[in-house]
Amino acid sequence: MANSVQILQKYWTEHPAWFGGSYGEYLHLGGNQQMLRLLLRDVPTGPETRVIDLSCALGGNARWLAALYGCSVEGVDAFRPALQAARELAKAQGLAELCKFTVAKPEQLPHPDKSFDLAVTAEGEVHWPEVSRVCKPNGAVIGSTVVVGDKAELFAEVEGVGLRIEYDLDVTNYAKAFYRSKEEEAKLLVQAGLMSEADMHLLQMHTVDLYEAGSAAHILFRFRRP
Repeated sequence: MANSVQILQKYWTEHPAWFGGSYGEYLHLGGNQQMLRLLLRDVPTGPETRVIDLSCALGGNARWLAALYGCSVEGVDAFRPALQAARELAKAQGLAELCKFTVAKPEQLPHPDKSFDLAVTAEGEVHWPEVSRVCKPNGAVIGSTVVVGDKAELFAEVEGVGLRIEYDLDVTNYAKAFYRSKEEEAKLLVQAGLMSEADMHLLQMHTVDLYEAGSAAHILFRFRRP
């Protein structure tokens, strides 16, 4: 059986993307699980916890939660090849019993009402009415997102579907530093012939340039389903 490194290498070879060379498995700031630790404070999490990982991609957060807390996690994403790799990674890490991955669109989650104690999302596409629907009463929704414009609009949308804003933290300065470091890493990869200049420019456009323009904020949040 292939190990985790081989599985990821095969995935990025078959599905090249501008973020693959520099970011690897964790494609964004939300892949930093120390940020999830901040949000999970005071949120009881254990083997009895049912978790949904929204727009889970390769399932890094799903596997981290399952490995650390022993909880069952269902990752959902619209990109089937990423989920196949996520299943292989879970199996390679001995987490196949705890991690399930399902192809689904954000606006059409294939789960009954009030199914999950905890929902997690890391800068992925989210349909808030569906998130609210599948969360149990007193269920938590944690994650990170990039807000372009006024974050009050996001919070109004969230409150409009019945979620209560429990915690938010602006980590824009951290995000800027994170993406600048990735830009410098990309430059080194280009010089070594391991990344194309076109991919580096796309990385800059989608990360550093967005923040330099002054219109984006990076937010960690925790919402609660009353």
